[in-house]
Amino acid sequence: MKSSKRRILSQTLRRHWIDLLRRAVAAGALLVILVVGYPLTGLWHRWVEVKWPAAAESINPREAPVKVKGVRTIPLDAPGYANVVAWAPDSRRLAVGGLLDKRMSVWDVRTGQRLPGPADQMGGTHGLAYSPDGFYLAVARGVIRSGPDEPMPTGADRYVVSVWDGRSSTWLQNLADETGEIGTFGVSSIVFSPDSRHLAVSYTGGLAFYAKDRSTWRRIGVLAPSAARIAYAPDGSHLVGTIGKEVLVYEVPSGRIVGRWRGLRTGIESGYPSVAYRPDGNQVAVGEGAHLGLFDPSSGERVRLLDPAAPYNVSGLSYSRDSRYLAVAVGTVAKLLDAADGSTVAILTDHHHSVDRLAISPDGTMLAAVGGSLVTVWEFSGPDR
Repeated sequence: MKSSKRRILSQTLRRHWIDLLRRAVAAGALLVILVVGYPLTGLWHRWVEVKWPAAAESINPREAPVKVKGVRTIPLDAPGYANVVAWAPDSRRLAVGGLLDKRMSVWDVRTGQRLPGPADQMGGTHGLAYSPDGFYLAVARGVIRSGPDEPMPTGADRYVVSVWDGRSSTWLQNLADETGEIGTFGVSSIVFSPDSRHLAVSYTGGLAFYAKDRSTWRRIGVLAPSAARIAYAPDGSHLVGTIGKEVLVYEVPSGRIVGRWRGLRTGIESGYPSVAYRPDGNQVAVGEGAHLGLFDPSSGERVRLLDPAAPYNVSGLSYSRDSRYLAVAVGTVAKLLDAADGSTVAILTDHHHSVDRLAISPDGTMLAAVGGSLVTVWEFSGPDR
């Protein structure tokens, strides 16, 4: 009887200590998740998960051409799902919007704090662009539709793009189509020229150019065929735009089409079309579905065709300021490619969500990725940043 009581007591104590140990392990794991897995806003973390591809296994990450100094994750309170992003020319502020959320926001990436930004956009934010001189922020709201209970706006209310002060976020002007020339109102892409003198807007009903006339932006040139994504040449003399089966070259500011290149689309491609012009003017990158094409802009010849992470689609492209690297959004990662040969230099995996868009900062020191309810910013260091 005594031995039986001792055995029961021993088993009870053993279960008690095992339960305490399990609770301690669970508490420790939770602490690790909170501290490491979900970085606090406003702190740069030096622990960065960087995958180096098999093709570059011989490269020691410490000796790699691109070095990652730190990473920050900024949880967003607006929009609820972000897939539109633009850097301010100071490389400190980042404007973020969502296609399905009327709220947009501007963030200080150094502190992780939200700054004053433009007002809510009816129908979501479909495009964002800062002028290189920092004076303007162009915002494209959702599509204007007409229907039995929703007549097409006229006069000053017929617009989807507004212009705001790039520093204070004060509203300045709506780009109204008072002539009614643009038949359908949605925006696929907006971009300022490198000298900040022109603004190109690719509406669903055509591509339009605007020029600054004293304190007002006004339409100039003809209404050209629209493109899914557009990008200015570094010298501002022309614009390229992908329409799938073709890449169009537009003269600036007339809007006249002066070139047509064979595009990447061979059938029905899903995902976001993308285009980027290399800062040295010697290459144009086009993303269509899972394909990435590198073009020679002097001839329009496609010099390289890549599938960066098939079957995942290419959803964003951005060149580094020194033209050496091309950032590519594919699936849940951001890839850095060597712009010369298309080889993978690094794979950044810290976003932990789909990477819908990305952009390298104007000063070339940071890469921002958006998708879901957060922004991930990688900071580069070293002589080749």
